[in-house]
Amino acid sequence: MITVVVETQRVYSHGTDGMPKVEKIQQKFREGANFNKFLKYLPFQGYINDKIRIVKAVDGENEVDKTPYEQKLKEVLIKLNTPEETIQDKYEKEKQRNDELSERLTALEAKFSQPKQELEKEKIEESTFEDLTKAELTELYKEKFGKNPFGGWKKEELMNKLKD
Repeated sequence: MITVVVETQRVYSHGTDGMPKVEKIQQKFREGANFNKFLKYLPFQGYINDKIRIVKAVDGENEVDKTPYEQKLKEVLIKLNTPEETIQDKYEKEKQRNDELSERLTALEAKFSQPKQELEKEKIEESTFEDLTKAELTELYKEKFGKNPFGGWKKEELMNKLKD
């Protein structure tokens, strides 16, 4: 059974000058329920949070690595020292998120509502494709698809792609 030794300081009273009287405490907790209960009720014990530290972890007579227990304690202390968001902060955060989503939605709607660009020239009938050269077909392909055709295509393949 692993025992965790915790050292801390606690204010137990105040002197006549108003200064707090502090006592140094060293407590032992068994791993598991006792240590977890200590962490759970830490906010209510009156300990000075920045003075809490894990001294050692012992398994019987052998000292073991105390790092996991230090990490658990650190997580609890961070949570204790982090101020809770007010309702106003939560509202502002959610409002900002909604505004960002609304802007994205507006941009998408504008993008999809634009008419597709039409070719400057009217669709060329199939019979006129044969009259065009490969260079002219390449130019038509660029206008229609906005990119160069595959260099290895022959004139017939370009005609087929333009018909679709």
